[in-house]
Amino acid sequence: MHDISRITPPFRYFGENPNRKFVPLDFSQEMSMERDPGKASKGKGYGHILEGCDRYPLIVDAKDQVLSFPPIINGELTSVTEETEDLFIDVTGWTAWSSRP
Repeated sequence: MHDISRITPPFRYFGENPNRKFVPLDFSQEMSMERDPGKASKGKGYGHILEGCDRYPLIVDAKDQVLSFPPIINGELTSVTEETEDLFIDVTGWTAWSSRP
């Protein structure tokens, strides 16, 4: 979940260089996506998913601001607070999905 008041649509979901930097949720300093899974407490349980990958999943807004590094950790930019009024909920996955005929 994200506080949508801090970001600008449209959003892009794509594979990015692991050296890309952003501020992970509950942090105040930028770090690379490659470094985050081993440092951020929320990312520790998912870092193994990306072993051997040369691109990492990323969601950015129209201004190229990082919302999320799914499924590892969201960005601090869109953290939800008690003052949040409007939400953006991202749902991502690796498997192609289609509706039934």
